[in-house]
Amino acid sequence: MYFEDCPLLESIVACVGGRRMKHIRTSGLRKGDEGIPIGVPYTIEIKSSIPVIYTK
Repeated sequence: MYFEDCPLLESIVACVGGRRMKHIRTSGLRKGDEGIPIGVPYTIEIKSSIPVIYTK
């Protein structure tokens, strides 16, 4: 997670099975005691070992 003026928050893992979708509430993503602060804008970088398809 990248923030405008907060330290980078990385290595948060969320698993989604192949050919599936999963509603992930970002407010619940945590790494130890760290999480996304409420009301703070952020950007997510997604890494995958297989292609990721975004549909709207």
